[in-house]
Amino acid sequence: MLAQETLSFKEWISVLKLATMWQMDRLHQIAFQKITGVVATKAAWIDVLDVSVLHGLSDVQQLAIQRLSSDSTFREMEKVLLARKYKVESWLKGGCRELVTRKQYFSDEEDVLLGLKTVSKLYRLREEYREYKHSRRYLDSMDDPIEREFGVELMEMKPSTEM
Repeated sequence: MLAQETLSFKEWISVLKLATMWQMDRLHQIAFQKITGVVATKAAWIDVLDVSVLHGLSDVQQLAIQRLSSDSTFREMEKVLLARKYKVESWLKGGCRELVTRKQYFSDEEDVLLGLKTVSKLYRLREEYREYKHSRRYLDSMDDPIEREFGVELMEMKPSTEM
């Protein structure tokens, strides 16, 4: 019991990974419970997401997605980039919506990170948004234009294990 109380968050992730690899269900459950109870940083949850995807830990992946989704410091650019890496549809939609509706223009760094094709789609959506922003109907149906512009990419994310 003493070992359970002294392991760090990262060590519990390692235990979870080993328990899964060795098919030790009880140890997996204990490690998952410990991880669930920890308040970790955004960077730590991104690491957890990376490990969970790499090792097929779907329960941990769901938990990491949930924790990151509720993190108030999870910015729009991070959402889009991580959505693409981990195939989380809701992050791509949410990140795009936030990028379209925010007041500031994209920085040079953001242009590079997003890529020309994505920036072009987002600017088209921004123009529509600005043209129709007084229409509540447009805001309520923001997913439709995003799905129109990013439909292929969103469809490829459908089999994801997101919330």
